[in-house]
Amino acid sequence: MENNLTNEYIDTAIEELISLLGIRESVLIEKIKIPYRREDIKECVKDITYHLGLPIEINLSYVSKNYTPNNNDGFNSQNLVKTDYRGRGNEGIVAQISIPSNLPMYGSPNLKNFPINIRVSENCAEYPDSFISVMAHELSHIILYSLLHKNKDNEFYTDLTAMVLGFSGIMEYGRKNVEVERGFESKTIHTTTYGYLSDEQFNHALNKINHLINKYQKLKKKTLRETENLKSKLLFYNKTILKFEKYLKNIGKYHNKNFEKSDELKIMLMNQIGYTDQLSIATKDNNEKLVNFIEFVTKAELYSNNYIVKTKKLEEDLKISFQNLNNKFSFLNEDIQILKKYTGLFNRIKIFVLLFLSSTE
Repeated sequence: MENNLTNEYIDTAIEELISLLGIRESVLIEKIKIPYRREDIKECVKDITYHLGLPIEINLSYVSKNYTPNNNDGFNSQNLVKTDYRGRGNEGIVAQISIPSNLPMYGSPNLKNFPINIRVSENCAEYPDSFISVMAHELSHIILYSLLHKNKDNEFYTDLTAMVLGFSGIMEYGRKNVEVERGFESKTIHTTTYGYLSDEQFNHALNKINHLINKYQKLKKKTLRETENLKSKLLFYNKTILKFEKYLKNIGKYHNKNFEKSDELKIMLMNQIGYTDQLSIATKDNNEKLVNFIEFVTKAELYSNNYIVKTKKLEEDLKISFQNLNNKFSFLNEDIQILKKYTGLFNRIKIFVLLFLSSTE
C-alpha cells in the first residue's frame, strides 16, 4: 500500500476522527492482559471492543496456526504480525473478522450485542502484545464500516482510529522488533517495523494525540480543583447550621432575657420545629450533585466536544444551585447575628470552641 501521507493529512484525519469518536486516554495494556493470562481470548477481545466503543457480541472460533485466510468466506482478513516469545516477531498469527452487510451504525442501540464472527489461530495466546495491537486495528475497521466512512478500507486511517481510541501506547510498544545476530567478532542488528505508518508518521500522530489528551487532562484537573471550593462551601453551610443550633439552644436556657420586640418575634419563629430542615435538605441535595459531578469528571476517559459541553452544563447548573443555597444561608446568618446579641462572651467562646472541635473530627 503506497504511503505518501503528509503531516497535514494525519492532523486532519485525527481531528476528523475525534469529531466523530472522541479521543480516549491510553488503554492500560496490563489490565487487558489479565484475561489473556488466563488464556481467555474472548474476554480479552471483549475488553478491546469496550475501549473502542463497540458493544458487540463476539463469536470466537479457532483455526490452525497454519491456516491461510481468504476472502471467499465472507471474512475480511488480515495477517497479524509475526511475533517472538516477547510478543514480537517470529511465528505468524491469523485473525479474521467478518463485516456483515447489515452492520448497525456506530453508537446505535442496535449495535449492542450485535454478533460479530472472529477467527483467530490457535497459537494467538502466546503473543499478547501483537495480538492486542492488531486486533485493535482490525476492530477499528468495524468502526469505520459502521460509520460508512469513505476511508473504511484505508489501513492508515484504521491505524489512526485505533490510536485515537486509546491504543497508541500499545502500538508504540509493539510496532518495533529488534533482533541481534551475534557472530564471532561482530554482531548484526535486524529491526522489523509492523503497522502501516512510517516511524516519522507514527511519532507525529502519537505526539498530536498525546498533546490533545494532555489538553483535556489539564481541563479535567482545573475543573476538579474548582470543586474544592464547593466542598469548602458545603462544610461551611453544615457548620453554619450547627452554629445556629448552638446559639438557639443557648438562648433557650435563659427565659429572663429582654428581647427587642422585633427580635422576639423572629426568635419565636426560629424555635419552630423543622426551622432549618429545608436548608439541611438543600445542602444534602447540593452535596449529592457535587459528588455526581466529581465522579463524572474523574471517571472520564473518552473526551469529545459532547464531554466539554456536558461538563460545562453540569458545572453551570452546580454553580446556580450553590448560589441559590448561598442566598438561603444569608438569612440564617442574619438569624445568628440576632442570637449573638443575647449571648454572653463566655458562651460565645464556648460555642466557638465546640464548632472548632467538631470541624477537626
